[in-house]
Amino acid sequence: MTEIARTIDRQRRQDGLIGFSLLLPLLLYLGVFLAGPLASMLVQSVYEPSISRDLPDTAAALSDWSPDRPVPQAAVDALVREGVQLLKRERIGEVADRLDFEVPGGGGLLTLTLRRLALDVPRRWEIGTLSAVDPRWGEPDIWAAIKRGEHALTFTFFIRALDHRVNAHGELVAAIPGQYPHLSLLWKTLWLGGMITVLTLLLAYPMSYFIAGLRPKTARLIVYVLVMSLWLSLLVRASAWIVLLQSRGLVNDLLIALGILGPDDRVQLVYNLTGLIIAMVHFMLPSMILPLLAVMRRVPKSQMRAAQSLGAKPWVAFLNVYLPMTLPGVAVAVLFGYIQAIGFYIIPALLGGSDGQLISTLIAAYTTSTLNYGLASAIGALLLIAVLVLYLVYSRLTSGADISLGNGADIAIVTGNTAPPPRTRSAQIAYAALCAGSTLILIFLIAPVLVIIPLSFGQSAFFTFTPEMWQGDGWSLRWYEAVLSDPRWRTAFSNSFIIATSSMIVASVLGGLAALGLSRPTTPARGLIAALFLSPLIVPIVLFATGTFLLFSKLGLVGTMVGLVLAHVALISPAVVFNVRASLAGSGFDLLRAAASLGSPPMRTFLSITLPIAAPGFAAGALFAFLGSFDETVIVQFLTFSPDQFTFPRQMFSGVRDEMNPTVLAAGCLVMALFSTLYFFAQIAESLRQRRSQAT
Repeated sequence: MTEIARTIDRQRRQDGLIGFSLLLPLLLYLGVFLAGPLASMLVQSVYEPSISRDLPDTAAALSDWSPDRPVPQAAVDALVREGVQLLKRERIGEVADRLDFEVPGGGGLLTLTLRRLALDVPRRWEIGTLSAVDPRWGEPDIWAAIKRGEHALTFTFFIRALDHRVNAHGELVAAIPGQYPHLSLLWKTLWLGGMITVLTLLLAYPMSYFIAGLRPKTARLIVYVLVMSLWLSLLVRASAWIVLLQSRGLVNDLLIALGILGPDDRVQLVYNLTGLIIAMVHFMLPSMILPLLAVMRRVPKSQMRAAQSLGAKPWVAFLNVYLPMTLPGVAVAVLFGYIQAIGFYIIPALLGGSDGQLISTLIAAYTTSTLNYGLASAIGALLLIAVLVLYLVYSRLTSGADISLGNGADIAIVTGNTAPPPRTRSAQIAYAALCAGSTLILIFLIAPVLVIIPLSFGQSAFFTFTPEMWQGDGWSLRWYEAVLSDPRWRTAFSNSFIIATSSMIVASVLGGLAALGLSRPTTPARGLIAALFLSPLIVPIVLFATGTFLLFSKLGLVGTMVGLVLAHVALISPAVVFNVRASLAGSGFDLLRAAASLGSPPMRTFLSITLPIAAPGFAAGALFAFLGSFDETVIVQFLTFSPDQFTFPRQMFSGVRDEMNPTVLAAGCLVMALFSTLYFFAQIAESLRQRRSQAT
């Protein structure tokens, strides 16, 4: 090897080391605050040490016992001795919870018996005298449950998550009738997620095809509406669908006006499966249209024209030329959308009612209400396995492909590959139908905005339009005054602003460094690391929230702003990474190498070349990171419990669930105004990035 070749090789290794060192801070952060919570959840699903820690002698005395033999006296003596000590130290709760989980009523049986024993400890208790206190002590179930707790490692929670249990003889049997059917709810979540994904695709594909054939200015305007719908607060949209779908809502009014329903035949379209499906499709639609559009804009229209010039009918050309070229994007959009659908939490919690609950709401209930952490973690682990399998398929399909999933900056990528006007009559009819359908889809997307704005200015205390409002009266600013004057809302806004700003700063630093590392072609394992940086968008938020709660409970971070900031940074960092990386794509690294070859110092190169090129991406990424943190709704449900800790979305969630008055709508409009303003600045930053990219 010549000296020049060795120098080049040494320089490449040095560049690769520098690139990896830039990636390392975010990798370590995600390892602690993303992988750490998920690992905590997985450990909690198989680790339950209460019996082995608090009743070790009792469990050890039962190690050789079998249900067809009498209970050893040593086990009875150990239970009396250890149990009474636990009762006196007020530490019986965890053991009682474990026994309640194993044997219905087992925890209460142990606690009541120990209270009786505490009054007569010197007496020698035997199995017969215990049975006199409660006959269940003469049965093998409670003793078998204590024996199974001898080892902290257990698969009991997974067994229960699959609607089975272990009986006294160690046999796997069906769960006791009346216990919650976890497996059926999991299957319901999986098939409902599939159905919603298919429905969304049926709307998203023609809409994307329609936009891809429009002129650039028109296409950008529609994509702007799509992105604004994507970034519109989830709670605002949920409130709007309550207004639209309730029995006294606008949809029922429209059906009555059209004669489809009678005045006394109003139907409830919310708080059930119907409302859940409509709201979930509405939420997923923009995030599915954008990646499809990113693929369709790359399909040359000349190929369709060539196929038709050779005699192929338009639909034949579409099926044989256009559709196959967009299938990779369809597969990615479907898989990514399905992962989103099976992880929904807020929409089922607010709009699902009793028959519209999904597995995520059950996980949240076990974590925050019944405190059954082991079962919540086991169900979450099953859902995580399903997501990881889908993500492996996703990675396989997108390996080596540059497919955008839509993060808000996609508005600038639409080039408007204008389709030729249809010539035949049948093609004209099909195009007219496409235009009409796309218009209806667009109305479907913007309907929430069209509803909540006028209602937020009404005088009615309910989510309804009054006759006075239709006549021009009945308008008021009372709900905006209520939001601005209520200390709960002011505190919540202050909390959200502090948390979002802090999270944005930390994520901008970590994400910016990581983007600089990914932009260097010599950085090792760039593809794998980029996929890891995408993982916060893949893991269902309810699983991350559950794991974060379990981990932060041990660290004393639950109920603190620091805990929320640490969790939010892990979630929003991809927005910074991929926006800054997009700014640096192209000739950015070549310019750095050219500056270095001319003797420019690293700091001067960074300030003069890197920073100006990356600045628009930094600005857009920081703004989207701020929006993502400010509007985050799920983690705050798990980590905040008192009103003084509530963030703005957490206060809105409480308002939608408990108060149900237009104060929530006014608050949502204020958030929407804030997001629109920030998004406007983000688009300015994106335009600057594109101009600079074209100039270089």
